[in-house]
Amino acid sequence: MADLSLRKIDAETAAQHLSRESLCGPKGKPRECDPGFFTEEVKAGRMAAVGFFLAGDHIASVALGACEGQTGKELEINALSGDVENVELISEGLGLLEEWAKTKGFAQMRFHTFRRGLMAISDKRGWYPSEIVMKKVFT
Repeated sequence: MADLSLRKIDAETAAQHLSRESLCGPKGKPRECDPGFFTEEVKAGRMAAVGFFLAGDHIASVALGACEGQTGKELEINALSGDVENVELISEGLGLLEEWAKTKGFAQMRFHTFRRGLMAISDKRGWYPSEIVMKKVFT
């Protein structure tokens, strides 16, 4: 198990990860947001930012929201980006976020993704698809 930890961070700290173009839709498709969207949402207080730290180094950031779900309070992962390619570390980070959510009183979590690798990782952790989101952007 890696020396991985979570802690709340401010919008400026989160911006190094949350302002990336890759969070605005799949390559080759219309952009669905401005790359600064998630950072601005954190600054405005509509989302919270949490950082992942490995041995003290900030390696990833996540923008979180909350809503009422079918079984209670639901944690929404609105954006997650970082400098991690190790599949085990990604799985461990997701598990750490799951445990953090439980300690904060959340009954469930959800996220949308177009990344098949993240789907496979989350599937192995007991996640399941609850909907399919189709989108068309008018340009």
